[in-house]
Amino acid sequence: LSATDTAYQSYIFDAVVNGHSANQWWTGGESSRINLGNLSEGSTEAHLNSLVDKWYGGLDRPTNFVQGDSAADASAMTFDYYEMVGDLFVDGVDFDDVRQGQAGTCYVLAAACSYADADSSIITEMFKDNGDGTYGVRFYDNSLSEVWVTVDSYVPSTNGYSTALAGNASWGLTGEKWVALLEKGYAQANETGAFSRGSDSSKNNYAAVEGGWMDALTHLSGNTTTTLSLNYTGTGGSGTGLNGWTNAWGSQTSWNVFETQAIAALNNNNTQKIV
Repeated sequence: LSATDTAYQSYIFDAVVNGHSANQWWTGGESSRINLGNLSEGSTEAHLNSLVDKWYGGLDRPTNFVQGDSAADASAMTFDYYEMVGDLFVDGVDFDDVRQGQAGTCYVLAAACSYADADSSIITEMFKDNGDGTYGVRFYDNSLSEVWVTVDSYVPSTNGYSTALAGNASWGLTGEKWVALLEKGYAQANETGAFSRGSDSSKNNYAAVEGGWMDALTHLSGNTTTTLSLNYTGTGGSGTGLNGWTNAWGSQTSWNVFETQAIAALNNNNTQKIV
């Protein structure tokens, strides 16, 4: 086995046999969750099978609703799960593969777009293809420890032929699967407490991961991040500003100065505040 295979198999085996905080509940893609719990003396065969289905089969899907995304004018909705067929990756990974959908997970998908454009291996190495329509998906918690979940190929849809949440460029249930499965895996991994989302940290649902910041860059890659704060306060001048808006951003000259400073700061990984 490769190091990735070993890490994945060790993680999910340990979760089943030795216990995991995420074992407290079984959600199964329904509207509510039920008690499950770790194995213990006297556990039934059905209990063991549920844990195997959760960690090996990817059958403990997130709940079937989202709150929506007000920034994208996307309202709350419920959905069903339908099988997505096709390949995990088609012609490699590209930022244009990503479409958001109804859930407010733009921060996760923006991080995925960034890596798809800058270093696509970060995306491809997140996935372990099990060869049976299920995939191991690796994330990192805020302490940079690996977190693994297993997802199956069933994704949210309201009509049985297009994705309701994140999906590929065609929005179809055929074709490239990685975007839909990454978002689904992120919702499942939230149940482990990896992403420190307060009262939502133990919930296996999309609504619990709606809205977020740049820490998704760490969750997808294990890389640490720094914050660059840019504040443009251009004033004066009578020239035409950005997009032809006169004085909307001050003069074109002051905007050009700001743009040069911002690019230099980013290239130097500088966390200074530019005004």
